[in-house]
Amino acid sequence: MISRYKVWLNDVSIADINPLIYVNDIQYSLAFDRSTVAKGIKYGSFYRDRTLASSNIKVEIEIDEYNTAIRQQICQDVARWALAGGWLTTSDRLNQRIYVVCDEPPVISSALKWTEKLTITFTAYGLPLWQSTMPSTVSFYGTNESGTIINAGNMDSFVTVEAMAGGSTSQVTFVAGNTHITLDGISAEIGDIIAIGYTDDRADRKSVV
Repeated sequence: MISRYKVWLNDVSIADINPLIYVNDIQYSLAFDRSTVAKGIKYGSFYRDRTLASSNIKVEIEIDEYNTAIRQQICQDVARWALAGGWLTTSDRLNQRIYVVCDEPPVISSALKWTEKLTITFTAYGLPLWQSTMPSTVSFYGTNESGTIINAGNMDSFVTVEAMAGGSTSQVTFVAGNTHITLDGISAEIGDIIAIGYTDDRADRKSVV
């Protein structure tokens, strides 16, 4: 069977593991941490803040194999694929990806129930946001030029900056919105690249939940 839903991890499709794997569903949920303060009276509380703690993605599959030993081997192959973690993409979120770990690999709970549905649980902790696979960019030239990048997502995003020195300089300032970073006492010569970014390239994309 060919599934309507497709899932890739690090650009490797779950369907490539074995043609007997069928994706039934992809389920999404968000986990928030909420901060509240109790009121002086007996009931209620004051709402202070909320942060997105993690994003959860559950992939429900079937392995259409009647032979119990072969079915178990296919399940173990899927678990190996899932436990690697990495960049997850799905067919219903075009041009988006999210960095995940596998919290729950698939497990066959019954050798008898060969049509049993199996679930893989992925969780994004470090940056629990879906990110555009195509970053928004802007380029400009000169010593005091500026430009605008539009965040097409619905959450705050982060900026990665690269500047090429046009001559010898000991100071450079980057400004983004209401924030700025000044690097002072550096030693950059013409052609040197000065960059500010984020590890693993996980935070320089447009982000949506």
